[in-house]
Amino acid sequence: MGKFHPRRKYPQRTGKAPQDEHPADRSKDPR
Repeated sequence: MGKFHPRRKYPQRTGKAPQDEHPADRSKDPR
């Protein structure tokens, strides 16, 4: 999971919360 950049995964243009994609990822990365 550390391969990709979480912040890049959910840009503002999507308009959806990061937790919607990967809740676990949001835990380690508040952004």
